[in-house]
Amino acid sequence: MKNFDIRIGTQTFDNDTEIILKRGVIHKNELVINKEESSKEFVSTFKELIKKKTIAISSEDAIYNDFETLTKFGFLTISKNQTLKPLLVVEDALFDDMKSYFQEEIEILSSSEFLLKKDIRLLTENKDILQLTKLVDEKKEFLKNYNYIYLITNIPNISLLRGFNKLMKETNCINTIAFFDNENVFVTCIEHGETGCYECLEQQILSHFDGVVTDYLVQSENNVSTAELMFVLSIIKKEIENTSIYGQSSLLGNLLHFNFNNYEYTFNTNRIQSCCSTCATFNNILFEEQNIRSVNILKELMSSD
Repeated sequence: MKNFDIRIGTQTFDNDTEIILKRGVIHKNELVINKEESSKEFVSTFKELIKKKTIAISSEDAIYNDFETLTKFGFLTISKNQTLKPLLVVEDALFDDMKSYFQEEIEILSSSEFLLKKDIRLLTENKDILQLTKLVDEKKEFLKNYNYIYLITNIPNISLLRGFNKLMKETNCINTIAFFDNENVFVTCIEHGETGCYECLEQQILSHFDGVVTDYLVQSENNVSTAELMFVLSIIKKEIENTSIYGQSSLLGNLLHFNFNNYEYTFNTNRIQSCCSTCATFNNILFEEQNIRSVNILKELMSSD
């Protein structure tokens, strides 16, 4: 059973032969529903929706798919599931600036509440399997109360990013991470095994520079502007809305990068990297070994010529 609502900004016009739905002025969407070609059940139910602004429909009803389609077209929206909320984890230095932005629609925790320093160390070092298994089981039990997980932090907090990334893989949670770096904002949605993870992204970014990521990390006071915070929070609010409508994030497997200095942005794919230690599997290792052997064979052939 889902509750369908008329989305704010949707205009409805009902006459003898048609129901007309409109949105927008310049970027206009318009849909005309012919009453004679529609089922009586759909027409009567939609009239009730126009009157009450909300209606509950079972997935077993014949008209359920019609209302799902209207939702995907953007004319309707689905009432939020009150039993499960999204969870937003925020770096401690940014927590006070963000905790008042959301109402009861989302649970917000500081990063130190969600992961202790010893937990992060346990996840990133991956040495004590028994303790790691215990931690993962505890977090699985905790995270089952939430439908989506989000993280907001600064790039210098590399241990939090890597620890969170490893935990999301071990708990099999789809997650969205956003991080700041000198007036640059990066946002991506990750499904481990299907998309690149944070470590894959880290390697992609660092491939454009010399050295390793720690060479560029300078611990400093929080210098994230209000504009950057509002930008990320607006994206997360829209992500929450979109996932409730479409069931999936538009950022899944993609990376949004926005530069606040010149307003340039890119929207690229976050691909799995074969050398990523988090995503690495036996198949990845074999793939790398096969590539090395192929290169060596090619060198021998070229030298023999």
